[in-house]
Amino acid sequence: RGHGEERMVEELEQWDRRNIPPMNEDSWLENIVASARSKVGDRAPTNEFRHLCQLLRNSTFIDSLPDSQYRVVIQLIASTNTRDHEYLGSTVSRASLIISYKTLGDRSNTTKDVARETIKKLIAEGYLTSEITPDRKALILTWRGKYRGLFL
Repeated sequence: RGHGEERMVEELEQWDRRNIPPMNEDSWLENIVASARSKVGDRAPTNEFRHLCQLLRNSTFIDSLPDSQYRVVIQLIASTNTRDHEYLGSTVSRASLIISYKTLGDRSNTTKDVARETIKKLIAEGYLTSEITPDRKALILTWRGKYRGLFL
């Protein structure tokens, strides 16, 4: 709330210009912004997007990730639930998401191996916890620490 698509695209483009080389893939930026807007809508506090940008900029670990893994992190954030919902009889809470490595790789314009490696790193660094869905087809990922606070 309080940040239109133009502002979100501007922030992501600023990040992209720091990449060597920049991605210059407008469709990727548009998909991330659309996903974030559909998940959050008007429920987010006005300063949430600004807080997210500060967290990303101030995290030496996140900032050190290669471009492909950074895209995975951005997609994870954009896909995270902002309210509790049901999935196959289980409640998936806010600050969590259900996704497969393949879907995550496809959505972040990388591969499932890059998605798997990124999630392993995020878990090892304490950013995420992981469990497998009852049907064993996807992961339930839950943010921890400061990133968790973005969704609560």
